[in-house]
Amino acid sequence: SWHVDDCLASHKEKKVLDDLALIMIREFGDMEISRGKDHSFLGMEIEVSDGIVRLSMKKQLNKLITDFEKEYGCLDNEVSSPGNRQLFNIKMDAEQLDEKRSKDFHSITAALLYLMKRVRPDIETAISFLMRRVSKSDVDDWWKLKRVLAYLKNSIDDVRVVGATSLTEILSWIDASFAVHSDMKSHTGGCTSMGIGLVHQKSSTQKSNSKSSCESEIIGVSEYLP
Repeated sequence: SWHVDDCLASHKEKKVLDDLALIMIREFGDMEISRGKDHSFLGMEIEVSDGIVRLSMKKQLNKLITDFEKEYGCLDNEVSSPGNRQLFNIKMDAEQLDEKRSKDFHSITAALLYLMKRVRPDIETAISFLMRRVSKSDVDDWWKLKRVLAYLKNSIDDVRVVGATSLTEILSWIDASFAVHSDMKSHTGGCTSMGIGLVHQKSSTQKSNSKSSCESEIIGVSEYLP
């Protein structure tokens, strides 16, 4: 994989990687090269063992949580999920956040979006909703964000595990919740695995309205599968 001046390469034969390194050095000059089964890449800690890849961003999560608690007080230690049944509910009469908290809401939610896509797919449903609220966040949204942070604090040691039991079988699960948003749009959730952990996941509001639960599920399959 490539990201600006950072790249990650793997191959079963060491010579192939050596040749690639020589090409890169010849083209771009001396560079730092990390080899082995443990790596740091774009903030992620990557550990490879027995055919399993473990991904974490514990340092970034700790900093995010610590900075928030210094500014706004301790988070709940009893939270066991990133959202509750009222996650998608919008209180039309809720007080809008002041300018500082609104900016912090936007910044923290964006940071969690980055983390979620890489190492914490379990918060995707909550973050997909909160990202839609960054331009009009209110005190109710603030409490929902605090719940996500509290959940992450209480599960800080969880890591993402990815592996494969087969390179020819890809499993996907897709579902939809009918008319759960304030504009009566439905919500799609889906994930894909090669046998161990998830290689991809998605949780998002559907782009069009549907007339029934059955129709929303058909739309969900269409939106998720390539």
